[in-house]
Amino acid sequence: MKLTNQVHQILSQYLKPGDCAVDMTVGNGWDTHFLARAVEENGKVFGFDIQKEAIEQTNARIKENIPTKNYTLINSCHTQFEEKISRAFYQKIKAFTFNLGYLPHSNKEIITQPHSSRYAADKSYQWLADDGVITIITYQGHNGGREETEAVLDWAQNVPTYHQVIKGNDSAESPLLVVIKKSKRGN
Repeated sequence: MKLTNQVHQILSQYLKPGDCAVDMTVGNGWDTHFLARAVEENGKVFGFDIQKEAIEQTNARIKENIPTKNYTLINSCHTQFEEKISRAFYQKIKAFTFNLGYLPHSNKEIITQPHSSRYAADKSYQWLADDGVITIITYQGHNGGREETEAVLDWAQNVPTYHQVIKGNDSAESPLLVVIKKSKRGN
């Protein structure tokens, strides 16, 4: 099963109608679309991307398939989410999802960075609700991808709760899925 499909399977275990979720890197909009469906009309989804093209593609994908406006797309770096989301959502967000790297079928020079992705993941954990989840897909095979993967793995190993790493395949450059589960009990 593709890692992106596994992410949706994991997120569906955590999200219910009325919840809040954040797609930290909207890309082509598949994860944002999934989140908007999962939380339904009474929920809220925020989506971030530094590329205007990604925001436009995501908006078109959701408008075409979901008759609700339960989402807000923000053309900004994921490190800026604390400034862009109301503090009223602090520790009420049930899921954060990251799909790092570059926008598929676009400029491969515009990529997420190790320091900003680690920072955004750490801040996401602080904003995450008890019994929430963070999913992060990293891609080791592109320029800068291995460094970003190492930064994410180092961060995940230092989070005081459960984390899991799932490989996409058996190659040394396999994409990885990092899953962080936050518990009320801290484990």
